[in-house]
Amino acid sequence: MGRKRTILFFNKPEKIIMRTNEILEYVFDKSMNQQINNFANYINQSVADIYIIMSRKAACFIRLLQDMDLISFGGEVITDKRLEYDNEIVNDKEVVIIDDIVVSGTSLYSVIEKVNSGGAANVNIIVLGVNVDWFRSDMLERDGIPYISKPYNYYTDSECMQIC
Repeated sequence: MGRKRTILFFNKPEKIIMRTNEILEYVFDKSMNQQINNFANYINQSVADIYIIMSRKAACFIRLLQDMDLISFGGEVITDKRLEYDNEIVNDKEVVIIDDIVVSGTSLYSVIEKVNSGGAANVNIIVLGVNVDWFRSDMLERDGIPYISKPYNYYTDSECMQIC
């Protein structure tokens, strides 16, 4: 049923001990929990040789989902920072890039460029959500085909901040 952990929240003075599967229920409402579960299922259904996790924040979130046994990967997992010194790792590979929240898409665009220049066979992106006011989907397309696999959710600035 999940191992127990001590969780410290910045806005709560008390120490809370809960099972890993209770953490999301404590932090997010039922609707958001369902969206996170859908995101996890979408990751589980993906097939890739290499999974690239964007940013430390997303890596921490993905690690929590792994600890909760909500996701598992069928390929190698790296962060986007690895591409800064070795983008040939993706040569002729199926690549899935994972991020929690995309504000405009400029960071993803940069990683896509590195992955493509490294010779990836195919690139897909899975995200939990995008910022409804700032997201530029046109940056994340190749020949009119979007890299980001749907479904993803649209969030306001304040919702993005809460999730992050």
